[in-house]
Amino acid sequence: MTINPKQVRIARERGGHASLRDRLVFVEGEVADFAFSIREFDVVWVKESSEHFVDKAKFVRDAYSSLIPGGQLPLAAWTGSMASARMREVARAFLCPELWTAEGYAAAIESAGMM
Repeated sequence: MTINPKQVRIARERGGHASLRDRLVFVEGEVADFAFSIREFDVVWVKESSEHFVDKAKFVRDAYSSLIPGGQLPLAAWTGSMASARMREVARAFLCPELWTAEGYAAAIESAGMM
């Protein structure tokens, strides 16, 4: 999922080249507005985008509920403590409502029931 239509187009084109077109779903939209289906996906892959989510904990819960039993949530994120003035500046400069620490993500994942 991305708010960028060009990224969706590129993903669909490359997914097709990899013979995965029938197994991948690429969506243009805002994650906060996405209606996750229950137990639909094998994998929800999040790459350097959760920093921009306003409600990261809700996203983690929604993503987890959309996974089939044994499904995976690979998540790569820029992390940092908002207690640091430098991290607050980085978050502001990159239009992130806040950055979470790795421990914050782990706590949300555990709270959602994934660990």
